[in-house]
Amino acid sequence: MPIPKPREEETESEFTERCMGDEVMAEYGQDQRMAVCSAQWERRKSMNIKAYTGKFREMKEDGTAVVVFATMNVIDKDGDITIPGAFGEQTVKVQPAHDWSLPNIGIAKVHEVGDEAIADIQFFMNMASAKERYTAIKANFDAGVDQEYSYGFTILQEDRRDVEGRNVRGL
Repeated sequence: MPIPKPREEETESEFTERCMGDEVMAEYGQDQRMAVCSAQWERRKSMNIKAYTGKFREMKEDGTAVVVFATMNVIDKDGDITIPGAFGEQTVKVQPAHDWSLPNIGIAKVHEVGDEAIADIQFFMNMASAKERYTAIKANFDAGVDQEYSYGFTILQEDRRDVEGRNVRGL
């Protein structure tokens, strides 16, 4: 059985009490249980990263691009399944290599269409770093070369479910 994780509606004290009393935690001493439970609480809203093979639909010279970055209701490489509505509609930063110490190189309007999560990207072409990355991505796109990308996300809600005979995490 896994170490308990915070539930969305729980306060820190409610989670800590539940975690400390969980049967999985019984094998640990009091101090170690507290450390593990505290770490689980701190991780509750941490950034997760998913890698995917880029499926750019279009890239224009003005620095705009359209990419499919997730498919709903399909088990991914991590053994997760993304549920429709997980992304909704939002505007996000395009961040090089998930390095938040660097300026973002563009923005993306994320939305879902059917079973696809799509990002309409606008690279900041007046920035040298954004133009360089855009140029490399476009060259690979034009040559038909697949590329690996990733996106970061925070899990707001998850569950376990049986899909195709596998126990997967629903996001």
